[in-house]
Amino acid sequence: MKALKLCLALFGVCVFAPAQGADFSVGEFTLKVPESFQGPRTSTPMPRAQAHVFAVEAAAVPKPAIMIVIREGDGPAAELKPAEYLDVAKKFAAEMLAATERRRTEFRATEPREVKLAGRPAVDIAWTGKTNGTPTSGRLFVVATGKAVYLFHAMGGEPPTPETLAAIEAIKELRGKP
Repeated sequence: MKALKLCLALFGVCVFAPAQGADFSVGEFTLKVPESFQGPRTSTPMPRAQAHVFAVEAAAVPKPAIMIVIREGDGPAAELKPAEYLDVAKKFAAEMLAATERRRTEFRATEPREVKLAGRPAVDIAWTGKTNGTPTSGRLFVVATGKAVYLFHAMGGEPPTPETLAAIEAIKELRGKP
C-alpha cells in the first residue's frame, strides 16, 4: 500500500508539476528554453558568430516550431556605444528579415517596435508568410550590447502553435547575467 501511494505521489508530481525548461547561457544572457524544445544544434556560420537552433522535433508538419539564437561580435571591434544600440539592432533585424523573406512568399512584417529585453533596449518584429504554400509566422527580437549583437528568432506555423508562443514568451523573459 505504501509503494502504491508513493508511486501515485510521484506520478502526481511528474504530471501536475509545471514543466521546467533548461537554462541556456549565451554571452551576456540566460534564456529558459521551453520544455518541448530540443537542442541546441550549434554552428559557427562565420567568424565571431555562433548560431544555436532549438526545435520541437515531435511537432507535426506543417506546424514545427524552432527557436534560433545567434550571437555575433566580441572583441574590441564589436564595442558599441549605448547611443548606437538600437540602430545596430534595427540593422541586424533588417538583415535577418531579408533572409527570412527570401525563403517565403506573401511575406509581411511589422515595423520594428522598441522594447526591453533583460532591461536593455531591443527591437521586436512580427512576421507572416508562406513556405511552399504553408502559412508560417515568427517573431524576431534583436538586442545590441557593448560586446555583441543577439538575435532571438521564434518561428513556426500560422497561427502560432503553443510551442512557438512558449518560445516567444521565453525570449521576452530573457535574463541578463550578473
